[in-house]
Amino acid sequence: MPAPTRILLVEDNPSDRDFLNACLSTGAHEVELDFAARLTEASTRLKDRRYELVIADLNLPDGEGLDTFFKVKELAEDAAIVVMTGMDDAQLASRAVLAGAQDYLVKGEMDPERVWRALFNALFRHDQFQRVSHVAQDLRKKNSSLRELAYVDSMTGLLNRHGLAKTLASAASLGPRTAVTHALVVDVDDFQNVNELFGYHQGDLALKEIGRRLRANLGPSDIGGRVGGDEFLLLLAGVDTPTAIARADRIRVSVRDAALGVSGAAFGVTVSVGVAALGKGPFTVERLLELTEGGLKAGKGGGKNRVCFDGGPVSVGPLSGQASSLARVPFYEIGSGCLAGYQFMVPGELGRADERTLTVDNVRALVRTAAETGEGLECHVRISLIQLMRLLPEHLAMAPEIDPRLFRLSIPMVPMSPIPAGLLASVRRMRAAGWRIGLHGLDLGPHVWANLILLEPSVVSLDPGLVSGVSGNAERERGLTRLCHVLSGLGAQVVADGVGTEEDFKLLDQLGVSFGSGPLWKEKRP
Repeated sequence: MPAPTRILLVEDNPSDRDFLNACLSTGAHEVELDFAARLTEASTRLKDRRYELVIADLNLPDGEGLDTFFKVKELAEDAAIVVMTGMDDAQLASRAVLAGAQDYLVKGEMDPERVWRALFNALFRHDQFQRVSHVAQDLRKKNSSLRELAYVDSMTGLLNRHGLAKTLASAASLGPRTAVTHALVVDVDDFQNVNELFGYHQGDLALKEIGRRLRANLGPSDIGGRVGGDEFLLLLAGVDTPTAIARADRIRVSVRDAALGVSGAAFGVTVSVGVAALGKGPFTVERLLELTEGGLKAGKGGGKNRVCFDGGPVSVGPLSGQASSLARVPFYEIGSGCLAGYQFMVPGELGRADERTLTVDNVRALVRTAAETGEGLECHVRISLIQLMRLLPEHLAMAPEIDPRLFRLSIPMVPMSPIPAGLLASVRRMRAAGWRIGLHGLDLGPHVWANLILLEPSVVSLDPGLVSGVSGNAERERGLTRLCHVLSGLGAQVVADGVGTEEDFKLLDQLGVSFGSGPLWKEKRP
């Protein structure tokens, strides 16, 4: 025996309501009929119970015309709807059907046969509509899966070339905080040996693991794709060059340390990474590979398993004995545009220093490398807070051949207040050893004043988020202007990281900022 059809009648006229009730009680099919005199009352009933059919008068005390239908449709998304209207509004009922009602009834022309016919027509049409909707939804899901297959590399889970191209084409809509600033090309060293020694199946397993590790190193606004058999393109958003190089080195270490099971044994793979700072887009995959090609060739030619920036001879690589390489990023005088010095990134291995790596000779070798490649200009050697805390007075003693006037140890903003006593003690040891202090990554966070007052930096590098795209934004310009005035009063020189446009450059020049770095100078270089 079929279950009764649940119907809600929304009608404020008692005689019309009684007539419809009498019509529905004469049919062979059983119904359960509820009543509502207003839309507000209908809303309450529809929240408490599910109905297969709603019959609604288009003219109610709290609803009139098509507006009544649209409100009922919103309240009863899963129900068939039949509308009622007077004889003089038959066209209004027809318009309601065109807007989505399944059928209509005209008062004064109703009889039990017409009422039942409208009821069954409405239920049948609604059922057919639901079936078509489900088919359409299923097709949308399948089309979405096909699009994903078209844009995602099935081996690694990263984007393929088509996916990268599509993502790059829409990158112009990203805001300045999420705009892509650096490109990294990651190439597996001697990957053909893996295939030849262990077979292509195991090589595929290695690529899957490499892809997983690369995805784990991407931020929410970063982009990653596979552009060749064992070559990957990663795009970092909203970071300055030293941070991009440090990220690249973490990626190198992450893949290098991967233990990939092959035939019951384990083998390691290494990667070489080329890094390029980007100016204004748009960019294509081919153009990004051209920009990173120099860095990748330098990494391969320098012994592999290393990071190289912009094809330069200086790279982030593994510590070897008492020597190491540093990532070197130039900065320029804002006023003249002349090269003023270099910011150097200390390799990540020192951050995990043990007795073997953290020796006096090893630390001095790092400083000596910066001096030899600094071309007699100012050198800002950036270290992490962990590295700083592990440096002892004997590590910080200047080598006799080093001119202390050209060197600063630059530490990042301390994201805590109060600043730990151990960190302040480390800064005091640096000063006692003759080092000048720099502070990098300065933003407008809650701890900025504690950093400036307690650490007393002589040079401050601004976070790219304060600099990139600041020109033309009145609120950001005011904030940067006030910050520069404070830094000037404290006697600190300012390095603006992430300068990418002529407009930002001109504003910084007007504010008296001393130095700048970023894509703008790369575009100007011959």
